[in-house]
Amino acid sequence: MFLLNKVFNKENQYFSTTPLAFSGKRALLFLFCCALLCNICKAQYYVGGDNRATISYRQIKTDRFHLVYPKYYENNAQELARILDTLTPIVGNSLKTKAERVPILIHTRSSKSNGLTVWAPKRMEFWTTTSPDNLAYPYPWHLSIHEYRHTAQISALNVGTTKTLGLLFGEHIFGAIEGVFLPKWFLEGDAVVAETALAPSGRGQDPEYNMYLKAQILDKGRYKTDKMLLGSMKDYVPDAYNLGYFLVSYARQRYGKDIWGEYLNNLGKYFWQAVPWDLHEKDKPLGFDYLFHSTMDTLEQIWQDDDKRYNHAEGNTIVKTWGKDNDYYCNYKNPIQINDSTVLALKSSAFEVTSLVKLVGEEEEVIFYMPYLLHSYFDYKDGKVLYSQYSTSIRWQQESSADIIEYDLAKKKYRRITSHTTLFTPIYYPKDSLIAAVMTDDLDNQSLCVIAPNANYFKSRIFAKKIESSYLKTVAYEENAAFSYPAWHKESGDIYLIVTNTEGKAIARYDHESESVTPITDFSYDNIRYLKIFNDRLYFVKDIDNRYQLLSINLNNLSDVLIHTNCHYGVDNYWVSDSTIVISDYTADGYKLISILNEPKPYNLKRKSPIMPFTKMIRQQEGFQLTREIVHNEKTFPSSRYNRLTNLFNIHSWAPLFIDISSMDMGFGLSLMSQNLLSSSVAELGYKHNFYEKDKFFLHYTYSGFHPVYDLTVNFRPRDIRKDLDSNVVKYLDWDEVNFEGKATLPFIWVSRNVYNNLNLSFLYTLNTIVNAEKGIQETTYNSVGFQLTNAHYAAMASNDLNPQWGFTNKIKYLNALSSENAYIFAASTQLFIPSFVRNHSFSITASLQHNTPEVYYFPNEVSLVRGMYAFAPKHFYSFLASYQMPLVYPDAGLLHIMYVKRIVLKPFANIGWYDKERVFSYGGDIEAKAHFFRITLPVNIGLRLGYVKETGRFFTSFLFTIDT
Repeated sequence: MFLLNKVFNKENQYFSTTPLAFSGKRALLFLFCCALLCNICKAQYYVGGDNRATISYRQIKTDRFHLVYPKYYENNAQELARILDTLTPIVGNSLKTKAERVPILIHTRSSKSNGLTVWAPKRMEFWTTTSPDNLAYPYPWHLSIHEYRHTAQISALNVGTTKTLGLLFGEHIFGAIEGVFLPKWFLEGDAVVAETALAPSGRGQDPEYNMYLKAQILDKGRYKTDKMLLGSMKDYVPDAYNLGYFLVSYARQRYGKDIWGEYLNNLGKYFWQAVPWDLHEKDKPLGFDYLFHSTMDTLEQIWQDDDKRYNHAEGNTIVKTWGKDNDYYCNYKNPIQINDSTVLALKSSAFEVTSLVKLVGEEEEVIFYMPYLLHSYFDYKDGKVLYSQYSTSIRWQQESSADIIEYDLAKKKYRRITSHTTLFTPIYYPKDSLIAAVMTDDLDNQSLCVIAPNANYFKSRIFAKKIESSYLKTVAYEENAAFSYPAWHKESGDIYLIVTNTEGKAIARYDHESESVTPITDFSYDNIRYLKIFNDRLYFVKDIDNRYQLLSINLNNLSDVLIHTNCHYGVDNYWVSDSTIVISDYTADGYKLISILNEPKPYNLKRKSPIMPFTKMIRQQEGFQLTREIVHNEKTFPSSRYNRLTNLFNIHSWAPLFIDISSMDMGFGLSLMSQNLLSSSVAELGYKHNFYEKDKFFLHYTYSGFHPVYDLTVNFRPRDIRKDLDSNVVKYLDWDEVNFEGKATLPFIWVSRNVYNNLNLSFLYTLNTIVNAEKGIQETTYNSVGFQLTNAHYAAMASNDLNPQWGFTNKIKYLNALSSENAYIFAASTQLFIPSFVRNHSFSITASLQHNTPEVYYFPNEVSLVRGMYAFAPKHFYSFLASYQMPLVYPDAGLLHIMYVKRIVLKPFANIGWYDKERVFSYGGDIEAKAHFFRITLPVNIGLRLGYVKETGRFFTSFLFTIDT
């Protein structure tokens, strides 16, 4: 948190409105922010990938919003337009602003559910598929509130000095100021506040969303402010969305709903006075520390009082604890009890890839890894595991599916049951070879899907669709309704599932005889999930008094409802048997598996969960709820064709500075950036003035709207090489060069089981013109043609892995000049990742070779030279690099709020190479720290390389600095 003209103070609502002095700390911050600027600009120019080239787009453009969508999505776009038309006038009210109109791009052919708001170029992107984990509210409505609140935040920032700088620099100035001075906890926390306040359901009211911080505070105590603000790689810390919701809500409760509007207004006017750490002088307010501790004090008191009301004496009788006691935060979910001694479950943590494990008492065995599993859910029957797996389109990054995969535990074999279709939470029919799942199509229609290999489940094949030797039938409930978590009744063949619409969630029954879907419970905004049937009782997890508990309902008597758990913080998934229930029970160390006695009590299903304290307050402040009753249901907006050609260029940012995003270079000069809404056409133009060297110029353009990706690069730059004239004389030669490069690339990306793969084949044409050359360098032009091939195949990584545990990457490049001088370059490299026996450690070997023509024309190096020996231009070069990477410690320690270190890594290496026939051997190590400076959310990797070159007898050092984006 940073200090503005009006900030928090213990005695007064606000501090002084007098601008703060520009202190020495601020000067240090200013220099650091300048170093970060180029990296932050690179991070904000987000290019997420392409939609299929054959998609035609239309648009709805009003004074409030600009919606761009596939042509086939017209009816859905009209519905979304009505929502936006109702929402946009009010979404920024509590920020004292009106959300300005920005283009919104709709992606419909994806299995992911997400939203994105960026400001360079300014746009929103919606991935509109509803997840089964969505709350009791239509997902597109929820998404619209959250993302448009981000737009309102930047609109509130667009005042004063920031607005003036926007005219000088374009849109990337807002991204730069946001990246340095606006903490992520505010941006996301405020958006979660909006989605909770402006809707009858939202994450702020969700029990699971509240329990993470609650369990930590009550069982472990609060962490230090830097750790809570910036996170940890060792311990679990609630993310920026979670922590930010409570900080933003508390400030609104204490200082009124307008506090954050004034916060953004002051930042926009006086951002150069902002300091993202606390000033500890006696006459200054305490800023973030005070807000944090005041919020935690309030929450701690609320949760302690709630804990007193929780009846520990009526807690569950624990029969057995499953799994080992890990020394780190770890989740065990989706238990399936195979027999009295064995349970299957999903295990996940920051230190390990998500995996299916078999638990026998405290013994644990990894069955197989499931990094691309969707929604932490699988089913089991007769020794086979059934699940839905994320699968990318091989070319179009904005397309993905959810394939149903079956794994035979005995044979250790996979079987892909469906492909190129989005199917969630598949389940087996207990009596036959049938599978049910929830299917989503390109129009966001969700339906119950039954896959019947023999079609015996259907009355007629007329209504069935043939897919991969199986018959598939879909059943809908109503327009815009979403389905989740089907459960199959063994005897009747009926399927029960959860239905979500604008009235909330309800449990419904699909009668396969009448082919109808009928709700069996009332719709409610209290969340429901995870249906299972056992002995004619339908079990489900529901929000009960702001905790998720397990209930059941008698399918033969719907008024017979029982509650089976009284968990302290909440239950996730479960497995029911005759006398016991295995539950995934939340603790401050993650979800743990326990068996409890099945000792149910009657429960009134019509009882509603109470509104949480902050939720009630922020809803009263906003005084508005986005519900079906206030949306203009009959309104139709005029739409028109969205022309790709006329919208090919969108100049969004410029600067009286040279900024080369690809090479991370910055200096005096000029720059211009363009990126179209579809992100298929991206251009950068820059001129750099060097006071003591020659000027530079570059133009880079990429078009990725067709299957090949086309790249054009033109630049003017000075070059030099070190040339050995004989064994004793060394001379540096320099010249200027005008380069033109055209490249056409065929990119392919796919995932399979637990492996990531890519393959890129490029065809190259380059033109290199040498000018202003020293004697010994011929001024001439080289036309070259060639190719480049890169590919990768490696295991999915855990969050804390430094490299993949196994796999490889390859690169081959060949360029040949179309001239009699025969200038050419051939380069190849392979990096091999070898499994380590120690968790998160990594061992890799890299082999490289390069043949160049320094006597004619020296092409830029395509492989890394031996560490410590860089300034050479060999004709033939070969090298081997062995590197081991190991995390040493996770300190989670800070220095006066200036630097906070999460992890320290040691990377010893040995590097041998041959420059023509001369061997060079170097060895040494890197020590790196992942750290945050000045409480800026973006982490950096900073370190030092120390090495020794045997042949020269010299030590060498290098400063290491990269930014995680």
